[in-house]
Amino acid sequence: MITRDDESYARLLSAMASLSGLFSDNTSPYIDSRFVERLFAATTGGLDLGREDCSFDVLLDGRIGVGIKTFLGGTGNSKTEKVAEFTALARKGLFNVRDKRKLVERVTESRNSRILSDVAEYGIDLDNCVYHCLIRLPNAALVHEEPYRLIDIANLRPTNSHGVGISEWGEISSGVHFTDGLSRYTFNI
Repeated sequence: MITRDDESYARLLSAMASLSGLFSDNTSPYIDSRFVERLFAATTGGLDLGREDCSFDVLLDGRIGVGIKTFLGGTGNSKTEKVAEFTALARKGLFNVRDKRKLVERVTESRNSRILSDVAEYGIDLDNCVYHCLIRLPNAALVHEEPYRLIDIANLRPTNSHGVGISEWGEISSGVHFTDGLSRYTFNI
């Protein structure tokens, strides 16, 4: 359970959202992701890891890792959010494969390995980790939290771009879509 000063969080978030009209005509407030990371750390007493090369943005109680995600919602379109970037591994050619199944295995192994490495380095209890999501809506914002999990490599299945299961992995085009039975993922080359 995350202990947060919800009153301060809401007040400061609202203040920042009220300023977004100065630089955006969108009815959904613009709230910079870095602000949300720092606000979350400040209102929970957590350690801000947002500028570290780490899978987590905030460390709570020395053992709970939190990933902070900020994105636009309410358009009726599904939205994907980046959970990892593998620039160095891509430059080394790790993802230069034609087989989608092999690509997905390499991506999921890389993501899980990075998370487990950070868990070990910071002494994090992965079972208590969460994603804290701030969803910006027209004239509002919504907070959603969900478990921060490893991808279940043993249960990987191909999907189409809408998350519907398909029978074949097929050829790689611009990206690949898949599920582990709990979450839907997209990897873009």
